[in-house]
Amino acid sequence: MDAANFEFKELLDRSGWNQAEAARHLDLQPPSVSRYLKGQDTPSRQTLRLFRMVLDLDAPPLGEKQQKAPEAPVDSELAIWKRRAIAAEKELESLKTSLRALSARSTPAAASNKPLSEAQKIAQRASEQFDWENRHTAAGAKEI
Repeated sequence: MDAANFEFKELLDRSGWNQAEAARHLDLQPPSVSRYLKGQDTPSRQTLRLFRMVLDLDAPPLGEKQQKAPEAPVDSELAIWKRRAIAAEKELESLKTSLRALSARSTPAAASNKPLSEAQKIAQRASEQFDWENRHTAAGAKEI
């Protein structure tokens, strides 16, 4: 068996996937995964690199030095979902900032007994809901 086969088996063990799951995640045919594990065929460097990327590992493959110019990353399901999660977190922070600003503007109007605009009412309700969720989320986290 080649060093690449041993690395493939190690990555498969780290992933916790069965052979069919590995084939699906790596866009391989299930028989290929079986042949790699039996040493009947050797996985390509690209396959090993993709496997490491999917598992979010930065180590170079066995017997290979770190390359100076990395290749363009291959989009995997995991990488796509990570980018979506980061974008959603940024959007959430932006919305929180907007809500705080709208809430701060709506407070003086309420104190002077001026009627609130529809936007101010929505912002005030959203801010109250956000504060309520934060209190209950923090309380739930303390219980855990």
